[in-house]
Amino acid sequence: MHQLTLRLVTLCWLAAFVFGCSNTSIATPPGNLVTEDDRAWCSNHPEAHAEAASILNISFVGDYIRSSGKATGPKIKDLEPPYLAIPPDDNEPLTYQVQFENQADSDKACRAALDELD
Repeated sequence: MHQLTLRLVTLCWLAAFVFGCSNTSIATPPGNLVTEDDRAWCSNHPEAHAEAASILNISFVGDYIRSSGKATGPKIKDLEPPYLAIPPDDNEPLTYQVQFENQADSDKACRAALDELD
């Protein structure tokens, strides 16, 4: 009888611990949560995004890409290093774009860039 009581008490403590830990982790939002609006801002401000990544030592690729709608060349994801994008004529504008190894790195740099605004 004594062993049964001890097992029940141990089981209750274990259940309380498991449920207590899971409740706090669910209720606590991640500190570097990035929304779709935040990602859009970083996409529209690649210089700030790249600068924040450099400060955090996050590796990325940044280069100027043809910005005209008529450009039929490859996107930055399809290019091989050194990612050089030369316009076919002198009048075609270029835009700066950055690409990260994964979404988590991009989000960290984006959050840092947004935090610099505050």
